[in-house]
Amino acid sequence: MTSTERDPLVGLPFDLHERYSLTQRIANLLWPERDRPLRVLDVGGHSSPLKYLLPTDVVVMIDVKPPGTLTHLPIEYDGYVQASGASLPFADGSFDLVTAHDTLEHVPAPARPSFLRELLRVAGGHVILNGPVYDPQTARMERVVARLQERLGHGENVFLSEHIRMGLPERRSIEAFLEEAGKSWTQVPNGQLSVWLAGGVLKDLALALFPTGELTDLVDHVLNSSPALRGIGGRSYREAYVIAMGPEGAAGLERVREGVPSPPRDEIEGFDEALTELEGFVRRAPTAPQLERERELEARIEQLDRAYRRATAGTGHRALQRMERGIGRVAPWGTRRRSLLLGPARGLRLIMREGWGAFLLRLLQPWRWVPRLWERAIPPAERLTARERYEMWLNLEVLSPKAIRRMRREGRRFAYRPEISVVMPVFDPQPAWLRAAIGSLKSQAYPRWQLCIADDGSTREDVKRLLSEEARRDSRIVLRTLDRNRGISAASNAALEMAAGEFVGFLDHDDELKPNALYEVVRLLNQSRDLDYIYSDEDKKELDGSLTDAFFKPDWSPDFLMSVNYVTHFSVYRAEVLERVGGFLSEYDGSQDYDLALRVTESTDDIAHIPLPLYSWRKVPGSAAASLDFKDYAYVAGKKALEAALERRGYSGSVEHGIVEGRYRARYDIRGEPSVLIVIPTRDRRDLLERCVESIRSASTYPRYEIMVVDNDSREAETIEYLEGFSGKVFPYPGPFNFARMMNAAAQEAGDADMLLFLNNDTEVIAPEWIEAMLEHAQRPEVAAVGARLLLPNGEPQHEGILVGMNGAAARNVSLEYFGLGRTIRNCSAVTAACMMIRREVFRELGGFEERLAVAFNDVDMCLRAREKGYEVVYTPYALLYHDEGSSRGFGGSQAAEDEIFFRSRWRGYVDPYDNLGLGPERRFAPSPRF
Repeated sequence: MTSTERDPLVGLPFDLHERYSLTQRIANLLWPERDRPLRVLDVGGHSSPLKYLLPTDVVVMIDVKPPGTLTHLPIEYDGYVQASGASLPFADGSFDLVTAHDTLEHVPAPARPSFLRELLRVAGGHVILNGPVYDPQTARMERVVARLQERLGHGENVFLSEHIRMGLPERRSIEAFLEEAGKSWTQVPNGQLSVWLAGGVLKDLALALFPTGELTDLVDHVLNSSPALRGIGGRSYREAYVIAMGPEGAAGLERVREGVPSPPRDEIEGFDEALTELEGFVRRAPTAPQLERERELEARIEQLDRAYRRATAGTGHRALQRMERGIGRVAPWGTRRRSLLLGPARGLRLIMREGWGAFLLRLLQPWRWVPRLWERAIPPAERLTARERYEMWLNLEVLSPKAIRRMRREGRRFAYRPEISVVMPVFDPQPAWLRAAIGSLKSQAYPRWQLCIADDGSTREDVKRLLSEEARRDSRIVLRTLDRNRGISAASNAALEMAAGEFVGFLDHDDELKPNALYEVVRLLNQSRDLDYIYSDEDKKELDGSLTDAFFKPDWSPDFLMSVNYVTHFSVYRAEVLERVGGFLSEYDGSQDYDLALRVTESTDDIAHIPLPLYSWRKVPGSAAASLDFKDYAYVAGKKALEAALERRGYSGSVEHGIVEGRYRARYDIRGEPSVLIVIPTRDRRDLLERCVESIRSASTYPRYEIMVVDNDSREAETIEYLEGFSGKVFPYPGPFNFARMMNAAAQEAGDADMLLFLNNDTEVIAPEWIEAMLEHAQRPEVAAVGARLLLPNGEPQHEGILVGMNGAAARNVSLEYFGLGRTIRNCSAVTAACMMIRREVFRELGGFEERLAVAFNDVDMCLRAREKGYEVVYTPYALLYHDEGSSRGFGGSQAAEDEIFFRSRWRGYVDPYDNLGLGPERRFAPSPRF
């Protein structure tokens, strides 16, 4: 038998074996007799054995992984296509069957609806979709089951690594899409993983989608055809587990694995304690009355939604919407014209509310209503969308005619008035967009600028004419026409050669600068003339002209830059620095600006951030502003730029995909095998401590660590018994609770440990490589403290860094969904000592924790002192743990209040460089008192 003729299921993990044989059974049920081969599209199948299971032509499309990365079998496909999951290169209804096994969770969340639409579009028959889905109620159960699966040798813990990193889809979101698409569906238990489905543990989704109707008996057929699934209904977890993994399950496992013995029965039965824990989780699941209330609430929401759709479906409502849009164009909010239009409406409202008498009386009091006609019409904030509030803030405060006039006056009086050259490479843009880009320079409040345009072989005659006309009309515009298209880096360098200014900024041919862009740059240079690099906030411009996606950035964050090109626009460099680093490099075309920023910021520390959006990035179809899917080559170029940066900086490491789409994870190789002392303070609460310690020992992949429990007068017998038999270090600390003093005393007993890892006893490890994720940064000489991403038991973020002074608070943990900051490696002012790693010598250099901060703010204080000495503080989401905050000792009480007074006194006047208007969602676009 040749390699391609052997049993296709041999060598597959057990769950994949069940998955593909399940698909075979479904196909046989759907097409019991066929006069031609089925047309099957296997999406993301990697090494799918369907080629051998079905007498069919199989086309495999790899949606995320590159070819060969997950190949178990030497399969020769009838057809192979690699394409984006958002766009399949097939005609409508091309395939009898479309399968997508374990694919949806690898598709970034924003792209999932379009991905599902594509599957349904190309399916002339049926779609089978399966994979894990997220359910907050069972997050903890999933971890325990995954741990059992690892111990039994069923493969690595994929759920905790890649799936949670991508963000699992939710069942209700898939069902809502299917309902919207009008497709009926049947749910089918999914092979071996239905053992966990029996108790709602691993929420694995196995859907058969039927555009032509629902097969009511399919579930029974499939259940009865799978020996491992029979008899599960009504069984306990333990019974169900033995049924699936006992004699029948073990035999199946042995059959599909070459030379790998099945787990012995006594090993399976050795997990009674863990299985009992699973059953306990289920007992704590929502009760029947709670579920009934949830169903009633969902029904009420659906009822209200239907009522809303009926109310807004009529012609009257549509006419009203059209009238409102017309008024908005003629007299938008924030203008005096709007107040004039609102005058009659206010009068009508007064008549309806109080009658004609009140209206006539008010009419005779013009001093009350006439002034209102000349005021700007400002609606209540709650009536505006975030976009509307942002645009009003820009137009009425930042860029009002009065503000622009003031800028022009001040610009003429600047003591230092450098010329700023703006570089613009051009290649066949829409003439209207190009004219707007050039016009944004002409409308600058600061007049000393030069526009250097390099036409990179444009083929459009209207573009060529427009460039020639603009250069002829304004002497500040210089034009160079290249003989052929050389690429964006070469064109930018050609334009750069014409730059005469002391500073150089960059503008794409279809973007725009705000009128205050150059003014704000020069104003900052008048305050600090030594700056070599300045970047600003930015927004995006829709095709209809509206402004969206305003990105209010943190101040200089070198680790954030190693995760994403967050500086991007508007960037202004000192010309001599650009000359020193050699300008743009063509091998990084697509991310040439990223590479330039990395090289420049390696050569200078004189970097500043203007916390105002000065640049509008137009959402042109096919641009990265519209979708990262259009710029795959740019992502690859950015990865190359980061790899080169690591090498230049003397680090060995690699660059991987980040959690957030379009971002990176720069991985630093760990030097040697440094020892890590994990210091856990505790008092009683054996349940918390034992769970914490067990999660470290069972989940951690880093081998060289030791656990030290600092016992602060535990008195409960069960805790004392646990500590007496504890296999690590136990450091007694009698007396009143003082976290800082306890940790300092424990650090004195650290011996020769290289790293100190402070960890609360109410934490629980999720990511197996959590120690490595912190260690790779803690080893870097410029880094002091490294913090982790901590989740509450319900899965909501509890800590994604600390901001100081945010909303008047002394310091607070933040959860930053804003632009994915909470899921990106970056720098912070501080991280929590609930999970913090620091080199032992740095801890001693800083003098440890401030012991006058007994309960609160001691971790923040130490981080701020480290930053004073020039160290960086790093937050990494790849160290992922649960943190049941406050469950151990509460929240500090009166002592915490005293600590806050001391902390505020010491750090009075500290301005958090990583806080910005946009980082606090409750403050985003909030109007000032004048607004």
